[in-house]
Order: sequence, then structure tokens, then C-alpha cells
Amino acid sequence: LIDEKVTGLSNDRLRIILMKKGIETRFLWKPLHLQPVFKDFPFYGGNQAGKMFKNGLCLPSSVSLTHTDLEKISEIIAQELIKTY
Repeated sequence: LIDEKVTGLSNDRLRIILMKKGIETRFLWKPLHLQPVFKDFPFYGGNQAGKMFKNGLCLPSSVSLTHTDLEKISEIIAQELIKTY
């Protein structure tokens, strides 16, 4: 989850930065109650899923990732966060 107010980065901005460096990410799945097909159905619950969808980003998590891959991804994210401070 990425808090843009704290980090200065949105999940979309970070996604684009990583994509340009060859790292595939994706947004979290859109909650069912926010999908057009369910717009006329009642929804019971809070907004936690909506907040996660708005602020979340799935990073690479394959079992085939190497330690070097993880360090590279972490370093890119850290460098971008440093730029915002």
C-alpha cells in the first residue's frame, strides 16, 4: 500500500517507474462492489477494499525471483522514495 501523502508517490507513478525499468507490477483487484456490473446491488461493509484498490500495488512475487531481483526492486523503490524527501 502506498500512501501518496506520506511518500509523494502514487501507486500509478511507482508502477510506471518500475515498468520503465522492466519490472512488471499490477494494481490490486478491483473490489466487486465497485465494478459496473454490480452497481445496482446493495453493498454491506466498509471501504477497506476500496482504499486498498486505490493505494495498492502488487510487486513481483514469483518463487523464481532471485535475491538479486529482490534487491534491485527494493533499491529502485528506495531511490524513488528518497527523491520525495
